[in-house]
Amino acid sequence: MSSSQQMSDAGFADFYAEYHRRTSAADLAGADLAQLQAAVRSHLHFGAQRLPGEVKVRVSTPVEAIDGWSSPHTIVHLLLDDMPFVVDSL
Repeated sequence: MSSSQQMSDAGFADFYAEYHRRTSAADLAGADLAQLQAAVRSHLHFGAQRLPGEVKVRVSTPVEAIDGWSSPHTIVHLLLDDMPFVVDSL
């Protein structure tokens, strides 16, 4: 069982809050909470096996039947160690 599956509901709630800590209320307004939570769980699951120094990138357009959540947008999941200017580099 992965760490994202082992996380308690309370633990996930804390993780979810931290994940969206800098997301504006306007960006979250009107969004489907279940879809947002599924997207965060997907990102968490994707990163569960990352080693320090490893870069993981996944680009997809999630489909409900396959991924358990969907989006009309292409999603980029990027996992890497924190470093200066990483956001500016993307």
